[in-house]
Amino acid sequence: MGQALTELAGVFGEVAPRLLRERLEARLASQGSAPILDPVGWMIGRGLRRRSACYDQRCDDGRRMDTGASCEACVLLVEDARALRALIARQVAQGLDPARVGELGRLTELRLHDVVQARAEAQVLARERAVRERERQAEAAAERRALVERGRLAAAQRPCADCGLERSGGLCSACGYQRAEDAAVDQAVLVTVAGLLDPTEASRIGPVAQRVRARVEGAVGAEQARLLAGGACDPVFVALARQFEAEAVLERSRQEALERLAASVEALEEAGRVRAAELARGVRAEAAERAAQRARGRAAEYLLGARLERLREGERSSGEVAEVGSWRERLAVLAERPLSSELVGAGAVVR
Repeated sequence: MGQALTELAGVFGEVAPRLLRERLEARLASQGSAPILDPVGWMIGRGLRRRSACYDQRCDDGRRMDTGASCEACVLLVEDARALRALIARQVAQGLDPARVGELGRLTELRLHDVVQARAEAQVLARERAVRERERQAEAAAERRALVERGRLAAAQRPCADCGLERSGGLCSACGYQRAEDAAVDQAVLVTVAGLLDPTEASRIGPVAQRVRARVEGAVGAEQARLLAGGACDPVFVALARQFEAEAVLERSRQEALERLAASVEALEEAGRVRAAELARGVRAEAAERAAQRARGRAAEYLLGARLERLREGERSSGEVAEVGSWRERLAVLAERPLSSELVGAGAVVR
């Protein structure tokens, strides 16, 4: 009974007990006055078993258990059987000797039996092939899992590439945090320089970057000193804290750079252009100002992204600014671009 209830619950959920009770009541009603000599066998063979020739798990005895309506899948099967019988009857009649017309029904049944038997055998073969294919796929999946596990175990035995610690999977936690810290520091320096200088000012970039790096590394070192003074002694925890501090400095550096660039001539010009355009459309002054500040923020983000790209690519000029269209042309495309950061009041970029 538990298995039958589980099968119904998988299809119908909480109403499964009621449906199973109704099935048993229907089976008992169809039993009539005939005695049940083997209750256990009757329950297993007739009472609990779902009786359906179709594929629909909601069907029992040709009716939907949830709605009580006729099962559409069973109706289709019946119609298919009738269509097959009619087709075979026509085929038999076409080649039948007129003298044997009286044997049409018997010959049709014989041919139908052969066709149904052939189809059943084909279905059995198809199921066997499907079973073999599932077994093959399961074996292949098991082999892949075993290969991945062997690779994982082998990788776990590798020493740390940075400090040489044994069985570190190629990189221990402390060194992993150190790498993340270094990447955050490098990015914070790059973002800060991009906010302070145009990439064309090649002669100033090196000295400014050195001063910025010293400041960023000083902030990270101060966080480590604070932890050590507080009694922290786990090197992995300290390395993780240094990474978090470096990433916090990076975020502050980005917001500071955006604030500087939002106050640049280019960003202010873009804000003025958008403000004038909005007022010309008859928009109220407050709405025009909000649109202008959004445009100003987009311009700051664009300027920062462009400067970072130039710095990363290592483009250095000797004080000559390469003209790539006017700022109006370069910033006009930002008018409809979504803004990831917002502006407040009369001109500060929101962190």
